[in-house]
Amino acid sequence: MSPAVEVTSHPAATRLGGSRPPRRADLDGLRAVAITLVVVYHVWIGRVSGGVDVFLFLSAFLLTGSFVRRIDAGEPLRVGDYWLRRFARLLPLVAVTLVGVLVTAMLVYPPERWRAVWDQTIGSVLYVQNVVLSGAAVDYYARTDQTSPLQHFWSLSIQGQVFLLWPVLLLLVAAIARRSRLTAPRAAAVVFGVVFVSSFAYSLVLTSSNQQAAYFSTPARLWEFALGSLVAVAASRVRVSALTGAILAAVGLVGVIACGMVLDVENAFPGWAALWPTVCAAFIVVGGASSPRSLPVRLLSAAPLQWLAGISYAFYLVHWPILVTWMVVSERDRPGILAGGFLIALSAAAAWALKRWVDAPVQRWLRRGGTVGAAIAIVVSVVVVVAPTLAWRHLEVSSSAQLGPEHPGAAAVLSGQVSAEFGAPPRPFAADIAWPWFEPGEDCSRDDRGLGETCFHRASGVDDPYRVAIMGNSHSQQWGAMLDPVALDRDWDVTLLVAGGCPLGLDDVGTRAPGICDAWREGAFSALADLQPDLVVTVGSTTIAGSKEEYISPGLDRAIDRIRETTHADVWVLRDNPRFDFDMWECAHSADADTCEVDASTLLADENPLDAFDDGERVRAIDVTPFVCPDGVCRPLVGNIYVFFDDNHVTTDYARSLSWAISDELPA
Repeated sequence: MSPAVEVTSHPAATRLGGSRPPRRADLDGLRAVAITLVVVYHVWIGRVSGGVDVFLFLSAFLLTGSFVRRIDAGEPLRVGDYWLRRFARLLPLVAVTLVGVLVTAMLVYPPERWRAVWDQTIGSVLYVQNVVLSGAAVDYYARTDQTSPLQHFWSLSIQGQVFLLWPVLLLLVAAIARRSRLTAPRAAAVVFGVVFVSSFAYSLVLTSSNQQAAYFSTPARLWEFALGSLVAVAASRVRVSALTGAILAAVGLVGVIACGMVLDVENAFPGWAALWPTVCAAFIVVGGASSPRSLPVRLLSAAPLQWLAGISYAFYLVHWPILVTWMVVSERDRPGILAGGFLIALSAAAAWALKRWVDAPVQRWLRRGGTVGAAIAIVVSVVVVVAPTLAWRHLEVSSSAQLGPEHPGAAAVLSGQVSAEFGAPPRPFAADIAWPWFEPGEDCSRDDRGLGETCFHRASGVDDPYRVAIMGNSHSQQWGAMLDPVALDRDWDVTLLVAGGCPLGLDDVGTRAPGICDAWREGAFSALADLQPDLVVTVGSTTIAGSKEEYISPGLDRAIDRIRETTHADVWVLRDNPRFDFDMWECAHSADADTCEVDASTLLADENPLDAFDDGERVRAIDVTPFVCPDGVCRPLVGNIYVFFDDNHVTTDYARSLSWAISDELPA
């Protein structure tokens, strides 16, 4: 949801040529109704209202109408000037909000949530937050589904992208109008009609197949903007009677309010269901123009709604971070009536303060500064957000980059210091757990050789190096860190070729949707033939959380044969680590941390099922359970390093500390 455009204060609109339509106070009121619905649904109902779609529609309606009038008047569109002034208008409030979120996160948010705040802060100020959130929503490796204080920036990002795209399409409209017999409105109808049809069709397909991805997708949302543009070019030519207009406006207003009550907006949009709020908004636009004295128009033009419309953009910016911060501090999922009312009042007060003390002075300065002032405002807004975000991230990450003697990890098993006190905070730090995965070298997932869903490659600095390929699921990935210190010391060539939820066994369906693992394995084996490694490392068994059940990945024998036939590499099949029916990391940080220890014999088969694959030469079965669960006990902390970062994965720090344990198995 993003009220990032105002009906009466569009910078470009104030310089339009031709006759400008009278102010539409009812559309200001519609924005106020939409922001009210969004906030109320977020605070008390925990659902999405459809108000975002009203804003998307209105922003395109206003933008297209202003530019088409300029085209009709024969005036230059000054697209560059529009971009500068539009983003100079939007970004200062964004910057203040984001800096406020950064400070709040540093003070009251748990460190494991910092990394998401860093990533999403950068995504928000650069208007790509919808892409960041879409990646997290469909990412197998996303560790948590904790609500982000910046999640609401997804719609601002889509709107910002459209503010860049729409003027380009309007330049196309102007070109068509000049070189054909079409008027500007008709040329616009053609261009935006094509956008509407193509985007709507794409939205229907993507929403039905992957609704989560569609929700954040700009192409799947463009039709909502296109509908606003089509209404903009048709509104001046569509006339209905006053009675019909009043009925349309009334139906539209009731429909906008009722949308979130009737439809499951969050799980149905942006497919056909999003027609409901956007068509209702169109009814209000058309009906209000034909019946300006009707009851719906007078209601929408009421003074309280006009005041709320004036702060709607700032209200939207601040209400969500305030709500989520309350959830973090109170450790509650939803406020009650009184707490929710307080949060809404606090958000409105903060929005009013932003409007008065930030937005108003900035706008006065922009009117004096012209395009140069606008450019300065944009640059300053981005810098004051990006610089502290990167600095904070660098300090946290660099401070946790190296392990010293106070963090022996698995080495403490030999010295008998498994549970000793080392006088230093345990590692990894909480901030590292937001993204705890081992990723060596450069990302090669987009390599044209099809190197895999998750692929990283660190090249050796020597000619004809020893080549290691780590293949399989996320459990194979975690053990790559165990080999990493040796690989760095000996300058090996290392390739990480994994897909979360996809073991290497050729008949193993894994935990992904049908067919995904099969397709990934085919690509991985094809890439393996090109890589020609000397050693392939994979996890060959799978344990079951909270039980002794453990099985060999189906088809592992054929996968090993295929590796040997394709590459002649040695193969290590690692035994899976124990899995728990609770989050070991969370347990370690709870008041009952002493209850986290589990007898390893209750979590693993009595014998390593992979022993049958070990021929003592080219195929080795590796079991590091004695170091993961020393003395037969699985603990959250060994040698001052946390062993697990969730209910089934080993931390990168602890895996690195195990490198000496497998040194006897490594080639010279």
